[in-house]
Amino acid sequence: MPWNEQNYPPSMKNLKKVVRKKAIEIAGLKSIFETDFKRHSEPRLPSTAQINH
Repeated sequence: MPWNEQNYPPSMKNLKKVVRKKAIEIAGLKSIFETDFKRHSEPRLPSTAQINH
């Protein structure tokens, strides 16, 4: 479940609201980048045309 201003780790409860909001934003972006990186870094199998040459 993604973090938001109502749902975040207990370790963030003492942060100033503006700092907590930025930390949640950064964590969301990091998650997007990691997901996108994993999707594009998977090895690709050669096509049959590449195998037959």
